[in-house]
Amino acid sequence: MLRARLVCAGRPLFRAQGAHAPNLVLARSRCTVEPKPPPKTRWQTMKDSWREHGLVFLGTYAAAYCTSFGAAWGAISFFDVDPIALLRYFGADGLVDTSKLSPRVANAFIAMTIADLLEPIRLPLVLFATPMISALRRRRG
Repeated sequence: MLRARLVCAGRPLFRAQGAHAPNLVLARSRCTVEPKPPPKTRWQTMKDSWREHGLVFLGTYAAAYCTSFGAAWGAISFFDVDPIALLRYFGADGLVDTSKLSPRVANAFIAMTIADLLEPIRLPLVLFATPMISALRRRRG
């Protein structure tokens, strides 16, 4: 479906949808039909947020990542998961020599993997929270 909007003197008048959208009769010569821009990708949204909020975005993302990493490591430690047995269960002992691997390092790698799997949840929350944190920081001075 084609989407367009009627713009006169730089101001949108109404939106038109359907097959007849480009065949609109324009009332004034200053009026044009503009196609709707494509939706932004997640990467473009991150870049726009970085340009607008800078270090606040970076700090919010780092805090969210450290929180998810810490929560994963805390859960692994609290439930006393044996990381070496877990790596052997998933077949990673063929890739890594598990006899020389420290359980704390293995727990850190497992927690990092869990934190990375939470990225589809973490990134939208960071993109949502960053403008509010930035505005709060501006108000405080």
